[in-house]
This record gives sequence, C-alpha cells and structure tokens, in this order.
Amino acid sequence: MSGLGSRSRVRTRTARPGDLPAVLALVRQHRADAHAEEVLSGHTRLNAAAAGFRRLLDDPGHRVVLAVLPGPNAAAGGSAGEVAVGLAVLGLDPLSVVLGNPQVTVDTFVVHRDHRRCGTGAMLLAAAADYASEMGAAHVVAAVGGHEAER
Repeated sequence: MSGLGSRSRVRTRTARPGDLPAVLALVRQHRADAHAEEVLSGHTRLNAAAAGFRRLLDDPGHRVVLAVLPGPNAAAGGSAGEVAVGLAVLGLDPLSVVLGNPQVTVDTFVVHRDHRRCGTGAMLLAAAADYASEMGAAHVVAAVGGHEAER
C-alpha cells in the first residue's frame, strides 16, 4: 500500500521494522503536543519498544502507515533518505467484526508540526480508507480529544 500526495511530495507506505526510530520520534512529538510527555519518555527501553513495534507490525488486525518525504539522498522511488512526517496506526475493531459490520479505527494519528496543512493528514486518511476497503470495512472511525483542536 502506497499513495502519493498531489499537493506535495508526501507519500504513504506501510511501516517496516527499521522505521522504529521515526515512529518513536513522531509519537514523542504527539505526546508533547498533547502535554502527555510522561506517557512515552525519552527513556523508553529500545528493546521493549522494538519488540512491541514488531508485534504491532505483525498483527493482522493493525497497520502502521507512515507519511514520508523523499530526502535529498533518496533514489527515485526508493526509501533511502526518507523523512517521516506523519503516522497513523490503524486497527480493525474486533467488536465490529463480531457484529458483522467491520470498521477501521484510527488509533494514533500524528502529523509533524512542520508539515501540517500541506496534505499529509489527507494522505494518511486516504491510506485509512484504502485499508478499510482491503479489510471489507465500510467505515473509518477516528476521535480527537478536546485539547487537540489542531487535529
């Protein structure tokens, strides 16, 4: 799964194990913006985070999507030198599956503060819609806390 933004060079792709540092950086920014830094401090044990990230990547009920920009050293169409500018963790809601009306939830949604209002969020939501279609889900559900007006 990969998409390309029309207003910028942002594209989306499924995260890979080597993306852990970029994912953690985006999650830390998200927590700082939400004034919840203590939830994921800079002192997270890398081994524990890597193991959890691998489990999430291997979970068939979830997809981690990165929005990336090609960096100055990226080859055409390649991933070398990419800069991660957004993240969405998508999940297939188990209760909705049991009830026969599957829906995809956006469990985490982060756009780097320097790349907001440039189409990155729209690209991540399009990736969520694509994932929902792949999973046979008719709905994508996302919720935003009251303190997150920017989102």
